[in-house]
Amino acid sequence: MSNETDFLTARDHFDALVARMQPEALALHTTLIHARIETAFQGRHFVVYQMVEREPEQIDRIIVNDFNCNERYGASSEIISVETNRVLTVGYAPVQLFHYPVFLSIPLHAKIRWSVPGNNLDAGSLAFPMLVRTRSRLHLRERGVVYCETGPAFGHRSTTSAEVYLSSLESAARTFQLVSPPVISGAQAASL
Repeated sequence: MSNETDFLTARDHFDALVARMQPEALALHTTLIHARIETAFQGRHFVVYQMVEREPEQIDRIIVNDFNCNERYGASSEIISVETNRVLTVGYAPVQLFHYPVFLSIPLHAKIRWSVPGNNLDAGSLAFPMLVRTRSRLHLRERGVVYCETGPAFGHRSTTSAEVYLSSLESAARTFQLVSPPVISGAQAASL
């Protein structure tokens, strides 16, 4: 008899987590065919939007609040909706992003990174991957599809979305008492 334990592969483990989902969530999850990894860190903004008349229309913005990791439960992250102040914990099992047709999870095999700006070794940021699953790829920009991407990437979509994103940052700064975003002109917003 062997003392070795057979561990599931990452793929088998993820499939088992998906299989445990409630039937309605599982049905929605299977329709979302595009999965990609985004870098997340405390304070990172993600914009939830859909395409309307060839322009992205912001529905919500979420902010990554923290990252936790321990031996018993593994990794998780808490995110907050700026629109509703609702909180969601994201872990290894895919979870629906509030009521939107988007799922988030932390990959089972994840690489975390501590990055510091310039020579300031005491001021850093812990970055970790977050899996975002949507119905379609970002560049397809399909009407009626709900997307979720980082704030800066959303700002690159158009001048209008850049202005909306900057305005929403100012709103978040007031709501969550964050450091005020820099004042940026319309021309600078277009270049974001």
